[in-house]
This record gives sequence, C-alpha cells and structure tokens, in this order.
Amino acid sequence: MMVSYMTATPRKLGGISAAAVIVLVMLLSVICPIKARAADAEAPLPDARMDGYPTQVAINEGGAGGTLTFFIILTAVTAGVMFMNAKRSHLD
Repeated sequence: MMVSYMTATPRKLGGISAAAVIVLVMLLSVICPIKARAADAEAPLPDARMDGYPTQVAINEGGAGGTLTFFIILTAVTAGVMFMNAKRSHLD
C-alpha cells in the first residue's frame, strides 16, 4: 500500500507555485546588481591618493617586472621538480 505523501506535488504559496517564487528570486538577484552598477558608472570616483597636492599629479603606469619575476620563479620551481631523484621523492 502506497502512502499518499510519497507523490510529488508542487506546493502553492498563496496561489503562486514555489518554482515561480524561486525563478522570481533568481531573476531579481541578477537584475538588481546590474541596475546598481549601471547607476554607479555615470560618475567616476576620485582617486584619494591624489588629494592634497597643490598641482595636478599623476601616478605612473605600472610595469611588467613583478609579473615576469613571478613567472620566472614559477618556471624554476616547476622545472626543478622534473630533476628530483625518483628514489627520494616519496616519503616511504
């Protein structure tokens, strides 16, 4: 004998199904940040590092030195692993 609670029926929340509520919440969670970001894009924020100087100043653009150093070190570490002794590479 099958019990009636084992059948799947969509729940109703005041005449609106739970699936419709979930879809509505998902749509709002995507739309609200998009509208807020669009409103912020109109006015650029001032750079606080530039305040207080008597003349107009600018920050120089950064270089690629840090990135190159990181990749050289990463290459040395990954290539160094290839030359490990196979007998000493495991902690048996």
